[in-house]
Amino acid sequence: MLLDAVLGLTLIIMVITVLTVAAGHQQRGAMYFGLERELVYEAEHVLTDLQQGRPASPLHEDSIVVVNALPITDESLPWVEVRVERAGQAATLYGWVPPSVRTEGVAP
Repeated sequence: MLLDAVLGLTLIIMVITVLTVAAGHQQRGAMYFGLERELVYEAEHVLTDLQQGRPASPLHEDSIVVVNALPITDESLPWVEVRVERAGQAATLYGWVPPSVRTEGVAP
């Protein structure tokens, strides 16, 4: 009978440990993907600013925004790469901007 109680407690402790570890992984994953969504949204915001002729402005003060012109042969349709970095993660977005927009190494 004592052996049954010890075995039961061991099993319960193992289940609690597995659930705790799984919950921690789920929480870290949710934080990672949440930040990734924020970075993509911020890259979209910067690209929209450039497309409307406004200067690139990051939404978050800790973000590093880099805009580079892509080497496309048709200069009437300049394409850019917008890269936003924060907290060790990055999001990159490609898009068209008007030919009048200066894009080489813009980093507000």
